[in-house]
Amino acid sequence: MLKTRIISCLLLVCLLCSAAACTSQETAEEQDTARLSSSISSDTKSTRPAVSSQTADSAAPEESEAQGTNSSAASNSTSKTPPRVSVTLPPAADGETQPPAESADTPAGTDTQQPAPTPHPDETGDSQTVQETPEPAELTPDDIFTANLLSRQYQSGQNLFLSPLSIQQALGMTANGASGSTLDGILQATGYTSLEEMQKQSGTYQQLLAKTPGYFTLANGIWLDSAFAGRVNPAFLEANKQYYNAEVSVEPLNGTAVGHINDWVSRKTNRLIPSIIDHLDGQSRMVLVNTLLFNGKWARPFDPNNTSVSTFHGAKGDIKLKFMPQMMPDSPWYEADDWCGTGGLQATRLDYDDGRTSMLVALPEDLDGFMQQLTPTALHDLCQNVAASSPKRVSLIMPRFSVTCDSGDTLGKALAGMGMQDAFSLQNADFSRLSSQGDEKLCIGQILHKTVLQVGEKGTTAAAATGEALAGGALPDKSLVLNRPFFCAILDKQTGTIYFAGAVCQPEVY
Repeated sequence: MLKTRIISCLLLVCLLCSAAACTSQETAEEQDTARLSSSISSDTKSTRPAVSSQTADSAAPEESEAQGTNSSAASNSTSKTPPRVSVTLPPAADGETQPPAESADTPAGTDTQQPAPTPHPDETGDSQTVQETPEPAELTPDDIFTANLLSRQYQSGQNLFLSPLSIQQALGMTANGASGSTLDGILQATGYTSLEEMQKQSGTYQQLLAKTPGYFTLANGIWLDSAFAGRVNPAFLEANKQYYNAEVSVEPLNGTAVGHINDWVSRKTNRLIPSIIDHLDGQSRMVLVNTLLFNGKWARPFDPNNTSVSTFHGAKGDIKLKFMPQMMPDSPWYEADDWCGTGGLQATRLDYDDGRTSMLVALPEDLDGFMQQLTPTALHDLCQNVAASSPKRVSLIMPRFSVTCDSGDTLGKALAGMGMQDAFSLQNADFSRLSSQGDEKLCIGQILHKTVLQVGEKGTTAAAATGEALAGGALPDKSLVLNRPFFCAILDKQTGTIYFAGAVCQPEVY
């Protein structure tokens, strides 16, 4: 039976030091980050109206030449220089719950928005292929955050697969300790209008994942340095326990703690991610970790007896992979002659047997152009158009493959460009609600995200399901062969929540 396994993990590290120590620790990299941060517009607002599909694409932060620092950050500055917080996002793992893992570096970047794509009718002239939604729906924070993050992090020819939900969970825990412009920046980046809205949505996610037992396993953990634990604001820990079910561990954050964090991540991800952190800085005071594991079985399994080796024309060259054919008698089908000016596009959806979760696959003529034009409205419309399309008899051939992605320092740059630049600045960060004393200066030093996607055959394929899928002998209405770079997303069909998404440019043998 074909299964899909995906793992994601996030790690956040807080650093604390005196003004003199922080000043002496200023590195060229930190200075570059500060200069880059100052070039990004920071005019975020504490409250913002809900974004509609007609205005969301202009809601993302724009680059500016503005100089100076945010007034909110300035008012919170003290004689101390803010310590740094590291955030690491590892891949989600199979259903275990453990303490958090470590953090990663996060530089700042910039974001550009593109106009939303205009869907086109089926090339065959079949007016039933796409049923347009008459009224544009209001975009959700998920739409905004996911699309902005994907378009910023994508690099031509490189695999990209991430979990917006995993990243949001880690940022949500961090937001519970943020104030002023730092909190505003986190809200702007994630698409929320208030901390309360973000907290409420976390509860909604937990309830949603609980509806598919055995499919998703979400875990949040916090490690506190034993020398810092007494100065942590109890309200910060209580909020993260209440809204994120975070487990808390207290120990010296040294080499031994690194081993404990990596062991936790390995267990939570069923050893698909054996480690997430190499070392902890001597100034580390806190580590926040999120893991998300997805194990899915197709509602209509592929028959391994029909699997054969063929060529995938990857961005970096051809590769031999096993390809799995499937005749889907009633699959959603969306087709555009010219998607957002990037050429043709074909898309369909494969359901999992939980009845809620599905994988959307889209094969654009130009994947680079597709990712560049993937604005919040474009992503929302693509998902809606596939969901609203008339079912077709689709012949699908997809590879059995694996993709492993490590964000390195690019995630921090992307988030800074989306409005979070103050959170990464020693001078401007305001995490005063994290410390009970309120005057401890902290900032995010690193943020890392790892994701593992595995699509392959395991166990025995249900004969009845396979036989029914291939029976009939009728010719397909449509054909989709995923033998070149494509886009895919794991989502909830009922709510539209995207758990994982990305571009498969150079898959690996699995």
